[in-house]
Amino acid sequence: MIPEASLVYGPVDGELEHLESDFIPQLEADVNLRDFIAEVRFYNPYEPSRGEWDYGLGFRDTGNDENYRLYVDSNKDWSFELVTAWEEDSNFDSVAQGHLDDLVVSAGGSNHLRLIVQGDTALFFVNGNYVSTLDVSARNLYGYVWIGTSFEIGREIQGESTRYEGFSLWSLDVGRLGVGKNE
Repeated sequence: MIPEASLVYGPVDGELEHLESDFIPQLEADVNLRDFIAEVRFYNPYEPSRGEWDYGLGFRDTGNDENYRLYVDSNKDWSFELVTAWEEDSNFDSVAQGHLDDLVVSAGGSNHLRLIVQGDTALFFVNGNYVSTLDVSARNLYGYVWIGTSFEIGREIQGESTRYEGFSLWSLDVGRLGVGKNE
């Protein structure tokens, strides 16, 4: 059962510019949460025949490149990774992945992502359809939530951008909203 949710961020619309670099173009919400509902609609930047693309969410991000990443791509696949810092490098562990037959991949087409995270479990939805229950027990802590594109190197075309609409967060944290980075 999901407790009452409080809107703490958004809705925000904008674009993530493709950089052709090792960095993920992203927008971080200024909210520190453990349990939340996140949703956003992404618009596909171009036809997959022109180049690959991806977009999704990062969460329970405590900085130093330590977070969960959940994203979909132009091959109609989804990936869920745990990123941890190890000395000066990051370690990317695949937690779950799958294929989405109904993912819209045409240029200008859009996909709505929703993620419900509570305790050790996350529920993932695309375009209103349940996709998977995810184990998030390895990082059951407060962190920032962000949206991004180009999770994989080479999945961007410089000069292009990925448009998003309605990026919103609802807190499910009882008694703690965690708003602001100075917390």
